[in-house]
Amino acid sequence: MYDKHPIRLSIIHMVPDVAESRNLVLAPLLAGVGLDLADLTDRTQIVLRAQVVALLRLMARQAGEATLGVDLADAARPSRLGPSGEALLGGRTLRECIEAHIRHLPNLQAGVRVGLQVSGSHAHWRHAFVNGDPEQAAVLTEGIAAFFVKALRAITGQPDLPVYLVLPHRQHAPMRQYEEKLRCAVSFRPGRETLISFDSFWLDWPNQTLTPDLRSPDRVDPVGRDAAVLADDAALRKSLQLIFGVAAMSGRLSLVDSARTLGIAPRSLQRRLAGMDSSFEAMVDDWRRERALQLIAQGQPLHEISARLGYTHQAHFTRAFGRWQGMAPSRYRAALGSERT
Repeated sequence: MYDKHPIRLSIIHMVPDVAESRNLVLAPLLAGVGLDLADLTDRTQIVLRAQVVALLRLMARQAGEATLGVDLADAARPSRLGPSGEALLGGRTLRECIEAHIRHLPNLQAGVRVGLQVSGSHAHWRHAFVNGDPEQAAVLTEGIAAFFVKALRAITGQPDLPVYLVLPHRQHAPMRQYEEKLRCAVSFRPGRETLISFDSFWLDWPNQTLTPDLRSPDRVDPVGRDAAVLADDAALRKSLQLIFGVAAMSGRLSLVDSARTLGIAPRSLQRRLAGMDSSFEAMVDDWRRERALQLIAQGQPLHEISARLGYTHQAHFTRAFGRWQGMAPSRYRAALGSERT
């Protein structure tokens, strides 16, 4: 079974540092799977997932560490993964974080079946590679699982959050190594699906990686917050722009959700914006335009920019950009490049 699904090399951005720490010569390892060092410097580079799987297997074999995937996860940084990584830490609650990550995952890799299932007091995050061989992909699978366990604990602010992990391949190292590195119960069973289970209570817990102002409205004082935000136009505008960046990634860019985040009634927010000769829609549009111009100037891919701005389809972004600038974003980027040369 050949895993020909595309994947961005940003998923293994930590490989050079991990290879260096183990005195692995990375160039021949990369060459062995049809890659080179220059490929790793381009976070937008797309390759076949089979190549990434083969590279990680070679690294684990040369290092003599079957659980190398877990160490790769420890060195991973969500912001280096692009929209899917940023979205994972961008929701107001753990549930929003997981849903946002799932929404943006296609930007990182294709051919993945992933979802969140809630059954009573238990929540289950399920992950499986389509057309992949669980044994061949064991290092990558363990890395993804460890990364998600780490994210769960960061988002909830619970470094010892109880988690139960099921991996869909045979055990490749003593159980003690897995349990000590992951700090959770681990089991192995034949199949295709990785399963991470935890108490569903935490799903609606405020995201502890966000600043207090952007967390769940249940964690702020509505009266005090309302008075503080409505007292100053600049403060309200700044707060909303921060909220837009988070909400756009999680697919919750709306007046109601933004008002809830601020701890005020939607109608109060509408009236306040009207008093500023603006509206929620106009402010979102202005934010999107300014952010789009910034991201294009930074050279980010157009489909990623579209996702970061909260558009469900890139065509919607293209139409909006044409309204803002009178041309397609691709043409604007080309013109920007010609001006710099």
